[in-house]
Amino acid sequence: MTKTLIWDAAFLKERERDAQEQAKQAQFEADWQQADLQFGREFSDANNGFKLCPLRACLRARRCMSDESLCLDLLPVRFSRATAQSCIEEIYAEIQEQRRDEAQMAEENADDAL
Repeated sequence: MTKTLIWDAAFLKERERDAQEQAKQAQFEADWQQADLQFGREFSDANNGFKLCPLRACLRARRCMSDESLCLDLLPVRFSRATAQSCIEEIYAEIQEQRRDEAQMAEENADDAL
């Protein structure tokens, strides 16, 4: 007599789905942080923030090299939070579009390989 193995397939699917959702959320949060950092660097670069930055790496590179955007508070130019948020959302959209395009290319390459 063959023993029938039984398992909770629905639980395993739900657990896998939850893990995928957590991974996506972590990626989205990292993308928002990247967009925020990129905005700070671009704003600093546009206003020569490297000249005021206490980090030598920024001064040597003649552009923002910091992950902390230290010079933003030192710049004489200010921006409204609404303006910053709008720019950050635009950068985030660009990141997502790039990810989408890369995924589509990977799919096309996989289809071509078959």
